[in-house]
Amino acid sequence: LLAQAYQHLGQFQEAIIEYKNLNIKKSTNKLIPFNFGLCLLEIGDNNSAFEAFQIAIKLDNSFVAAWGNLSIALTNEDRYKEALPITQKVLELDSNNATAYLKLGEIYKNLGQYDQALDAILQFLQFQADHPSAYRNLSAIYVELGQYALALEAILKSLELQPDNPTAQMYLGGIYKNLGQLDEALVVTLKSLELEPDQAGAYMNLGGIYNDLGQHALALKATLKSLELQPD
Repeated sequence: LLAQAYQHLGQFQEAIIEYKNLNIKKSTNKLIPFNFGLCLLEIGDNNSAFEAFQIAIKLDNSFVAAWGNLSIALTNEDRYKEALPITQKVLELDSNNATAYLKLGEIYKNLGQYDQALDAILQFLQFQADHPSAYRNLSAIYVELGQYALALEAILKSLELQPDNPTAQMYLGGIYKNLGQLDEALVVTLKSLELEPDQAGAYMNLGGIYNDLGQHALALKATLKSLELQPD
């Protein structure tokens, strides 16, 4: 109860100490390792969270939430190939799990399997049609498939739902650039940087836009700024 109290108060380090006192590996209550895993996710200890969720699943192989959070722990570490069958397991247990479809779309996208990613995101949107980040993901997938008109439609929908999202503004700028609408691309990319000044990706896009506009000094400045923010 003390561990849960700390957890509900957002004091995750204190909750973790109390959960450890319960000897997680010998627990017979699946909620103890599960809640321990949730706390570990909150502090960014994804590998330990992965182990905790595995213990919960050993206690109950049909524990959907544990499978789902196991997938989150893996994707947080960019372990997308491992996360794929885990997320598919969630949908095997619960075919109407909207969150799993969203996660599946993210995984397929990062694996470069864009057709499958598209199917998963569209499936998610059947459950939840007003989710701005889903439309951002949908837009990014359409870009990878070279379907820029559909990408534009999706990102505009995302911005309709969440107007001041800097990532969506950045995506919109990139789409306008791909469509050859450079003036529009410049306006929204600058807007993105007003909302979030340290976006390496937005500066990279800005460099490409200035380059296409023939403003090479500004293109160089923007690209160097991108590399300053993200040297690799």
